[in-house]
Amino acid sequence: LSSNAMAFATHRHATYLIESALDYCSEEDQVLLLQQLAHPATIASLALHPFGCFVARTLLQHAKVDTESALAHIRAIKGQLEQMKHGQRFLEELGLALPQSDVSDVMSESSESTYQVGQQ
Repeated sequence: LSSNAMAFATHRHATYLIESALDYCSEEDQVLLLQQLAHPATIASLALHPFGCFVARTLLQHAKVDTESALAHIRAIKGQLEQMKHGQRFLEELGLALPQSDVSDVMSESSESTYQVGQQ
């Protein structure tokens, strides 16, 4: 896995393997994977990928990852993530975006208040 961790981290069927390795492998093996994947820019790059976003989420939960720095990189690409379905879901899971139902609620409240103002 550590020979080409990035390729496995973006492969449709191998992402689960990488996630499991980060959770259950020996500390030594985890460090080898983290050396390749835990850089904040790499995590942001994974977040842009439809399958890599699952690994990015797991990396953000790992104790040895600089989460604040990674989140800063993710905030920098938030516009790109918002344009992709998996990116929207990823942002919602991180609490960086309103869930779609909340967006609908806000929009309906906004239109109701506009309608009420027009009625007066």
